[in-house]
Amino acid sequence: MKLDLVIILIHGIYRVSCVERFFNEGEENVSNRIKRLDVKDGEFTNRIVFTTTREDDPILWFNQKYPQYDYIGQFWIGNTRYITAQIRQTKTKEVLSTLREDSDVELLRQSSEISWVRQEKAYVRKAKTMDTEWPNLWHLNGDISPTLKVDEAWRAGYSGQGIIIAVLDDGLQTDHPDLAANVDTVNDINIYQGNDNPEPAAGNSHGTQVSGLIGAVKDNNLCIVGVAFNCTLIGVRILGSFAITDAEEAQALSHYLSHVDIYSNSWGPTDGTGFVGPGTITKAAFQEGVTNGRNGKGSIYIWSAGNGNTNDNCNGDGYVNSIYTIAISSVQIGQNAWYSEVCAPALAVTYGGSEDDRFLTTTTTLSDCKSDGVQGTSFAAPIASGIVALTLEANPDLTWRDIQHLIVFTSKRSGFNDTYSNWTMNGANREYDRNNRYLLSNTCVDVTDDRNNRCLLSNTCVDETDDRNNRYLLSNTCVDVTDDRNNRYLLSNTCVDETDDRNNRYLLSNTCVD
Repeated sequence: MKLDLVIILIHGIYRVSCVERFFNEGEENVSNRIKRLDVKDGEFTNRIVFTTTREDDPILWFNQKYPQYDYIGQFWIGNTRYITAQIRQTKTKEVLSTLREDSDVELLRQSSEISWVRQEKAYVRKAKTMDTEWPNLWHLNGDISPTLKVDEAWRAGYSGQGIIIAVLDDGLQTDHPDLAANVDTVNDINIYQGNDNPEPAAGNSHGTQVSGLIGAVKDNNLCIVGVAFNCTLIGVRILGSFAITDAEEAQALSHYLSHVDIYSNSWGPTDGTGFVGPGTITKAAFQEGVTNGRNGKGSIYIWSAGNGNTNDNCNGDGYVNSIYTIAISSVQIGQNAWYSEVCAPALAVTYGGSEDDRFLTTTTTLSDCKSDGVQGTSFAAPIASGIVALTLEANPDLTWRDIQHLIVFTSKRSGFNDTYSNWTMNGANREYDRNNRYLLSNTCVDVTDDRNNRCLLSNTCVDETDDRNNRYLLSNTCVDVTDDRNNRYLLSNTCVDETDDRNNRYLLSNTCVD
């Protein structure tokens, strides 16, 4: 039986709770005919998005008025309500095609109460990867140089306390003994399967590995310690063996929006697939997040830059090069990681593990610990998420733009070599190269400058038309110190001109939290 799913977009008065689930009537009330189709990347799915002028609850009328569909659920992005349903494949109905829009969609489009409709396509999204273990935590324990200096932030009293991080991935083992104390099991969600349980499918451990690097519990004699070991983790399962849709991505990126501080993303389009970016609803979710997330200060979206090495270029990844995300690439000891991509959008790098020197160690499913094969920007990104969590704990008033600014001005080259190109000086007198960016290793992200609420470029319009690759928020923007009440801006009346920095960013290394 082949089915087709519909999403209804409503502008109206009726609102559901911001924490309401995608399948808000509960799995037991959703038709057992609802199925996810196994279609190829870019093909039509059994899902449709449309808007309606009706304001009443669609559970009361949709199936009755449109019997060719099965209602599924609803969620909100800002003031817009999305309602999902599915076209029924009956014996007399023409078999749905994955190559063209279904005829029932056009019929729905003609309804006077439906203002817009679009059939969803499938998008293949992949994970970006290729305390007893403290001696193996070389990225944290000072065993290598440069260090991320996270221990200095810890000594200053910062541990991620009070910061909520949503991990969007293939699931999370919520009862892992090294994670359970920090996992919020009330507000987690499985968008991929349409329920509240983010537990991964058998054999899928990527999300649990990512989560350990962020928030594994400290000093419990188990496995590892995360960078932000007192943060709160929320599992958001979005990945599985089948492709996902624009609406699902949007819901994940806005899940529990009023409470989540950081969305950590170690997934994206398949490496080497060309120019691929977020859909219309996902773009709206990004904009809603940076506008209204964190009570108007903006949600922080951390993104892994990709592992396609010289065979790929993350300039073509519309998630990585979005101005709303912080793209993180990887280094290994002394140089760029062998799998890291050459592209402009990556703002900074952290250690991501490498078969050329050392793998990372982290939590994994079956309540276990893992070292072998842990490498990739998938694992650099969560380390950056942890560092940002320490920064937000030190000053929760920082905006999403402040975080990007602080990364630029507190991260250092730290002696790393680039095997792809040479280092150059940009218009802001910052060294950059095609691959290494800047090391996020002085993990203070200069918290001494944060305690006095000196948000350096909060909500400053950047003239993004001049941002050639949607990379820096500071592109060709002069920092006007007249807006700095205490005249303490780092770039007093200095033109940044970061369009000159076409490929490189900063290593998230100055974690000092002084």
